[in-house]
Amino acid sequence: MKILIDLQPCQGESSFRGIGRYSMSLAKAIARNRKDHEIYLLLSGALYVYVLTFRKIFYEILNWVCHVNFFFTSRKSYSKTLKNLWGCAVNLGNAEENKLFVVKSDKKYFATADDIHPEIENNSLSYIVKAVMDNSTVLDVGCSYGYLGEWLAKNKNCQIYGIDIDEEALNYVKDRGYYKDVFHLDLDYPQNTKGEFERFGQLKEIFDFVICADVLEHLKDPTNALGFISSKLKFGGQVMVSIPNIAHMDIILNLLEGRFNYSEFGILDNTHLRFFTKKSFIEWIKNANELFKEKGFRFDIGYLGGTVYISKFLEDIKTKYKDLYNIILSGNHDLEILQHIFALTKINGLANSYGLNKLLNDTDYTNVFYIISSKIISLENELANKDLFIQELNSKNVSLENELISVLMSKSWRYTKPIRKLLHKLKGSK
Repeated sequence: MKILIDLQPCQGESSFRGIGRYSMSLAKAIARNRKDHEIYLLLSGALYVYVLTFRKIFYEILNWVCHVNFFFTSRKSYSKTLKNLWGCAVNLGNAEENKLFVVKSDKKYFATADDIHPEIENNSLSYIVKAVMDNSTVLDVGCSYGYLGEWLAKNKNCQIYGIDIDEEALNYVKDRGYYKDVFHLDLDYPQNTKGEFERFGQLKEIFDFVICADVLEHLKDPTNALGFISSKLKFGGQVMVSIPNIAHMDIILNLLEGRFNYSEFGILDNTHLRFFTKKSFIEWIKNANELFKEKGFRFDIGYLGGTVYISKFLEDIKTKYKDLYNIILSGNHDLEILQHIFALTKINGLANSYGLNKLLNDTDYTNVFYIISSKIISLENELANKDLFIQELNSKNVSLENELISVLMSKSWRYTKPIRKLLHKLKGSK
């Protein structure tokens, strides 16, 4: 069955009103329970800037598998489809062309608390919400429209505070009432909003958890920002961090072909200013601890896990060059990780960071080239052994052919010819 849902009420200002919220909730519920049915969403081409947001929302629901199709309507004709505006799957790696600059773009993330499903393991927010304890006091950094805090308030009875640079989003959060307080701050320049900066400074060390879900990579100075927000974190409290993995196979293999194409979402989001691998993130915290130690604290690190993503580009590579792909992956199993999720625990400035040190050792891939080289040599040896076996078979075949020729040319073969004919006739007569 094909089901068409009109989502035009979710575009524009009406997206925050009752009709917009209810239409979106209905569409998400249908998408989650689609079974074998095809879902078609009707959107207005006049408001195409919302397309990227809807693409992200629905493909996250469907775990990045393409089961939703989109038609785009203009004001003149509801039947006109704007092709090439929508791909059949979200590309979270390299874009087809570099989108560092996009002529018309108004990225907004209109997720809701209903989009968070802890049972879905391949999602960074699932790791984070499961790690936050019930009845905690939480600072949601980059809270946007407050869907994460709303989920924690409803499901874990948490007391939520928020920080965001988007004043419109913060006004929406205030109206919803799930956050105890919110602060309009630019974490690169928090002093620029003096009143909000002073209000935040008056807080005591009240937070059990600080959440930085896909935030740090957008900042000019993530070190100072991390120190700033952690000043209100209790000792023993944790900063929950998710970051995109620049050491993803999609990025690495595309670089070999000269591509480093920014996109509007994903690892190469065109608003990302900082890029991390699992190891480089840990090393950054290790070095930043020298600064934080002067403030009386430092961080130990725990690794919660990673989300996996295979782009269409990688699917093609795996199909065409399976052995080569697996050889590269054997040297570093993190190469298919989309996001790494960490828990940074605030400890005394003179305490040892045992978890951090262990993670550094665990992410030591200094033998990666040796592993890849050994795999290639092993395959070459296997190929050489097969070639040798084939040569031996060919040699035996030549030897047998020579023996056959010798038999056919022998006197005994000629002398026994009448007997063979007689035997042949006797067999035929039977």
